[in-house]
Amino acid sequence: MPSTGVEASAADSARAERETPPGAFARHAERALFALLALLTLVLFAQLLEYGYGRDQAIYSLIADALLRGDAPYRDAWDFKTPGIYAVYAFARAVFGGNFAAVRVFEVLALISLFPAFAIFSRRHVGSTRAGLLCAAVAILAYVPIEFWYTGQPEGFGGIALAWALACATYSPPAGAGRAGEWRQLAAWAGAAALYSIAALLKPPLGGGILVSFAFVVASRRPAASAAGWGRALAAPSLAFAVGGALPVLATLAYFAALGALADLSHALFVFAPGYTAIDFADSSAWPLLGRSLREWLLLTAPFNLVGLVALALLPPLASRERLGIAHVLGVVALSLLGVALQAKFFLYHYAAVLLLTGLLAGWGYWKLWIRARRSALTTAVFAAVLAAIAFDLAPGLPEMRVFWTRSALRLEAHMKPELRIPYRDGLHNFGDVDAGSNRRAAEWLIANTPSDARLFIWGFEPVIYHLSARRPASRYIYNVPQRTEWAQAESRQTLIQELTAAPPAAVVVVHRDSLPWVTGSPLDSAAALTTFPELQQLLRKEYRQARRIGDLQILLRRHSPGPGTGAR
Repeated sequence: MPSTGVEASAADSARAERETPPGAFARHAERALFALLALLTLVLFAQLLEYGYGRDQAIYSLIADALLRGDAPYRDAWDFKTPGIYAVYAFARAVFGGNFAAVRVFEVLALISLFPAFAIFSRRHVGSTRAGLLCAAVAILAYVPIEFWYTGQPEGFGGIALAWALACATYSPPAGAGRAGEWRQLAAWAGAAALYSIAALLKPPLGGGILVSFAFVVASRRPAASAAGWGRALAAPSLAFAVGGALPVLATLAYFAALGALADLSHALFVFAPGYTAIDFADSSAWPLLGRSLREWLLLTAPFNLVGLVALALLPPLASRERLGIAHVLGVVALSLLGVALQAKFFLYHYAAVLLLTGLLAGWGYWKLWIRARRSALTTAVFAAVLAAIAFDLAPGLPEMRVFWTRSALRLEAHMKPELRIPYRDGLHNFGDVDAGSNRRAAEWLIANTPSDARLFIWGFEPVIYHLSARRPASRYIYNVPQRTEWAQAESRQTLIQELTAAPPAAVVVVHRDSLPWVTGSPLDSAAALTTFPELQQLLRKEYRQARRIGDLQILLRRHSPGPGTGAR
């Protein structure tokens, strides 16, 4: 089996020289560089662990809790994202506890895995594991500052799966490994395909990278194809990729089949989700969408990675396989950007996977600069100044980083002054029409005024209140987007009324000013949409009374409902 690794050559000697910097100053400078990168990464992780939930994270956690109870996503707890993200949250909450920090701990551990993944890929393509460590630090610097709303998303976890898929796809056994080496090669290819499949279960477009990696594997098999023919040369990788890619999908389908929820999975992903995508896609053609996807990627890249990418393009290659590695990564990035365009939704978190992979390429550019800068104290100081300007926004024009470090200072101050923790945390988790303080106060009121085992229903898009109040949802619909859309409201409204009538919640929260036309296709907020839903409006008027108004949240209690402290323990 031919090797696809870095061949022994005179170039290897040069790469080995770069890997072990000559001279005492260069060695000390490199130790200092990686010590500072480690410190910066720890600071970033400390911030990430402080992030709370946005709307999406609350949804994923609620469905993860249902999954852990043995319920089925989509049937017993409704959303329309692909099922991989619920498995991630369920694993995190099962292992690290059912709290807000659980998924952040898992996210930190997943990001740490970028260091070995990028080190492996970099050793094979630029001849340096240390370059890969720098790449991981650059990627994390690009990722964490997108803040709480855009982290903890399917794309972020999917990007980490892609990093490991690249590492697996480019594995080749050492010369003379024999039959054992061939089996390891097959396992690596199958692992790459499985990781792409897992990425697709997190976000379908991310799975497209499997085509790129398979193409590179095919290209690497040319010597074997010349000797034995294309059919025999491609049989092994084709089988490995097919089996590896199929296993996660088949396991997922088997899980839903065992729960009797395949129809619910199909309806959410292939009936509701296309209607959601069509809201924006219907008014646009493909080329403008592709152009916007590419343009926004470049704009997002500029604050963090522009210098590195320019250096990567202009400076000589570090190794003979560098351009091959660049093409491999860019192919996966291109298909991910195509997926963003096809969604016709350009939310920042849709680029999270791309940001991580772009960090790999930019890191190679920074490594090229570093192996030149470490030769003298002056050039080392210039390199350090460039990194500091990018990381800490010492240069103008990087508002994203400036906002992040300002918010980081507030989080640190809240740690030092306990009396500031609640107001600061409320302020840091406001976003758009979401008022974190109102959500918290409403949850506290519900805790004080409803039994601990009471069910709650939120007519709106504030699922985090379920978590804050520790009250179970009274319906599968943990937010009301389906009932507010033209393409899904008839069936979903009927189901909702049946569920609320069969098991009336102790309290209902009606949300005002949560208009989301890019999600629902309607300019109405939840309170206004209630006037178009006479069955629910009549039920609330007959069975409930207004008890409290907190910000944009109108709280209704069921008439003659048991008071707090009377529920089963």
